[in-house]
Amino acid sequence: MSGQHVGMAEQLGMFFPKVASAARAQKIEEVKKAKNERAEKAKKGNGKVAQKADQAKAVVAPAPAPTKKAVSSDGVVSRELLWAEDGKALFSVYIPRDAEYKVGVNGGDDYLRFFRPVKGGVVNIHVYHPDNHPGQFAGEKVVCGATVWMKRYEDGREYLYLNLFIFPRETEAGRLPSHEWRVVQGRDPFVPKGMKNVHHFPTPEPLDGAVVVGERIPKFQ
Repeated sequence: MSGQHVGMAEQLGMFFPKVASAARAQKIEEVKKAKNERAEKAKKGNGKVAQKADQAKAVVAPAPAPTKKAVSSDGVVSRELLWAEDGKALFSVYIPRDAEYKVGVNGGDDYLRFFRPVKGGVVNIHVYHPDNHPGQFAGEKVVCGATVWMKRYEDGREYLYLNLFIFPRETEAGRLPSHEWRVVQGRDPFVPKGMKNVHHFPTPEPLDGAVVVGERIPKFQ
């Protein structure tokens, strides 16, 4: 082989490996590109599937339940304290002999219950005692504290009532009543005879009456 042919062969031998290497590199790049395109399509497809799944969940997910007010076993949803004695207000009250004895529910204290009539209904009075045996005071006059309350039922009804708290006998000694409460007819405010500095609490309709609490004016004044 002539020197020229040898040189040409050497040149071809050097060229073909370069061509083969370039072809392989191009092929690898094409494979990588194809893989990346497939991965991108798969990613988009998974995103659409997830979006559809979320939309389906949104459609079938139940609406949140509306919140409810706590309701006691007797249907009362709230009790609002309207007036409370400050520890100095003393009341002299006669407890009727036929006052009804009520057993406390849900761990509550026992009490006596009687009522005062108003037009269209009554105002209930509940009598409590520290030893949880208020029945012994039926038919007696006692010295007590008082609170005025409004209770509301789930069906919208509202009722005014009083709680009386009998003081222990040793505490009652030498203490004179300073205040008075009355259940009166009519809802219009007024100052009953023998009272001053009164607080007036009308009964909710359809009842037509009120509870009046105020300072007692001694008879000798």
